[in-house]
Amino acid sequence: MPSILATPVNDLAQESLNPLTWEYLLEYIDAGKVVVIVGPELLDVDCGGKKRLVSEIAAEKLAERLEITVTEPESSRSLNDVVCCYLKSGRKRADIYAALQIIFRDLNLQIPESLRKLARMSKIKLFVTTSFDPLLRQAIEEETSSKPEVFAYAPNDPQDLPTDFTKAKAPVVYHLLGRLSATPDYVVTDEDMLEFLCSMQDPTRRPPRLSDELKKQHLLIIGCSYPDWLARFFIRTTKGDRLSSMEDLKVLAANRVREDRSLVAFLEHFSQRTEVVEISPANFVNELWERYQQRQGLTAGSVAGRHDSRANDEDEHQRVGVFLSYATEDVAAAEAIRDALDAAGIDVWFDKHRLESGDLYDAKIRQNIRNCLLFLPVISETTERRAEGYFRLEWDLAAERSRKVAATIPFIVPIVIDDVSTTEALVPPRFLDAQWQKLPSGAVSEEFVLRIVRLVRERQKREKAHA
Repeated sequence: MPSILATPVNDLAQESLNPLTWEYLLEYIDAGKVVVIVGPELLDVDCGGKKRLVSEIAAEKLAERLEITVTEPESSRSLNDVVCCYLKSGRKRADIYAALQIIFRDLNLQIPESLRKLARMSKIKLFVTTSFDPLLRQAIEEETSSKPEVFAYAPNDPQDLPTDFTKAKAPVVYHLLGRLSATPDYVVTDEDMLEFLCSMQDPTRRPPRLSDELKKQHLLIIGCSYPDWLARFFIRTTKGDRLSSMEDLKVLAANRVREDRSLVAFLEHFSQRTEVVEISPANFVNELWERYQQRQGLTAGSVAGRHDSRANDEDEHQRVGVFLSYATEDVAAAEAIRDALDAAGIDVWFDKHRLESGDLYDAKIRQNIRNCLLFLPVISETTERRAEGYFRLEWDLAAERSRKVAATIPFIVPIVIDDVSTTEALVPPRFLDAQWQKLPSGAVSEEFVLRIVRLVRERQKREKAHA
């Protein structure tokens, strides 16, 4: 199987991996044989209504804090640009790192969804990040409810992996280019990068267990765009051997390789087991996550295996993320809602066939309504016409449970899929007190998905804090 270089648009690149290569990649992930290297181009967050890279935000805030005027356009401004302007003014280099630590402490950045999706892939045991920020660690903590061990490389303090890291509950995070601190022990400038990579060439400064892991495992490199020469040097340094002698799988998804035709040609000639993919890092992670879910039986088509009342054997006290209740005639809209939430990583209890099969089914319904974090009733002209139906029992059970939930904590989120009045609908009175959501014909909006994800996460955090 060839190696994979997943990059953005380039004339020499293909648009996606072929099905067989995807199968190999997922097979290696499933076997725990892939190390994921995460770069700063995967770290995009919402800022003022638009997506921005964390590195761009950090450069802007650093320029403001150091009172530096940078001539480069804001969209292309880097930390290196800001630091170069700062040093030209004759001021102290050490102040830069302390300033960045203060900036990141105060930023309170959201965790990129791409990092959350990677963190949910339980088969991945080692994440290597080339970014100094703590977002990857935070994503793993929130998605796995476990605290990962975090290590970092620095020329004067090359930390190594523990001997038994693969047995830990959470994957290990290794900061290959240093970790945020008040001291200059992490890469901010191009000069820092050069010093770190040169230091790694010294056998006495190379962490042996990390080096062995990077050499023997397949690499999935996402969001690490470097100039041609640096990209070659980076890949060679991480693998520790001639590229032409390697038979492993390597995946690189990055944003700024469009113009680096020479890099692609170099890899095609000297690392023939590398495939170049023209795709953004976030889009690559989205496709990887979808395929990973399918392989693990976690997507919409196999949700029944996890949440269907006829096959779900979870413990009586296990929490269900969302209980989706609907009339049989509204199954298409309900499926669209389920698919969108499932793609966002939310557990959805969903019974497609609405089988009313006696006491066992009834007990399962009651159990999951009792244990769910959110209850989503789908309200429509169909439910208005039907004075009787199993969904009405579900609604009554949810309304009864809501009486035990604090008024300030959302539990019932009614969804209207057509022109039913939100004030005169035939629903339990408790539903009228909730904030309703309009999704015409089940057309799910990004705003709705983000709201449900936020509500579920808040409930999970609250329960964890009071466990």
